[in-house]
Amino acid sequence: MLDKYNKNKVLLIDVGNTNIIINSFRFTTNKSATIDDFALNLKFATESLEIKDALISSVVPELNKVISLAIKKYFNINPKFVSGLNLDLAINYANPEEIGSDRLVNAIAAIQLYDAPCMVVDIGTAATIDIINEHKEYIGGVILPGIGMTINALSALTSKLPKIDFKKPDHLIAGNTKENIQSGIYYGFLGSIIYFKKQLGNPRVILTGGYTAIFAEEKAVFEVADQDLTIKGLELIYQNI
Repeated sequence: MLDKYNKNKVLLIDVGNTNIIINSFRFTTNKSATIDDFALNLKFATESLEIKDALISSVVPELNKVISLAIKKYFNINPKFVSGLNLDLAINYANPEEIGSDRLVNAIAAIQLYDAPCMVVDIGTAATIDIINEHKEYIGGVILPGIGMTINALSALTSKLPKIDFKKPDHLIAGNTKENIQSGIYYGFLGSIIYFKKQLGNPRVILTGGYTAIFAEEKAVFEVADQDLTIKGLELIYQNI
């Protein structure tokens, strides 16, 4: 799929709270970044590529102007934003404008690549669960604190709990504080997904987001693990503009 980006000469950007993904490259989100800061990332991610257009999904509106100006300066392109497009997606939701564009992009990718019904689990700064029914309608979902957010909160709001590096713990019942936290977060999150999956009649679950690799081995829960789902969705949307 990633080879298509070069053929279409399109810059695909997913702006998240933790990371900004430019085609297949992942950069840390810096809300204080300047136009030139972002241009450096563009240059690195697009070296030797001839870019003719750009499509952006963003959940960080305060960066939209900086990113747009950087793309205009570096490529002489006025980028398109997913939020300004009429998407080929049936949405059954009270206030569709409240839905993050990344969630809609993920839903489109899930339907076209993996079929429906399904639920998409995106583990980032926040963890989102998005539900697509058997009629291929986006019907909403769930928002949970993400892994990094949970770790930061436990450390910041308690006196003795350390800030840890997250990984799957070696034991369910751990013998030290670090693994206690890892086990609570890992299995607590996994248990939440199992519960939602059961309540929804066991649809196919598609895992994506920055923590995909850590949870991907839980194949009884996540039938599909696709860390590039949002970028693939952007590609699919661009093909229909």
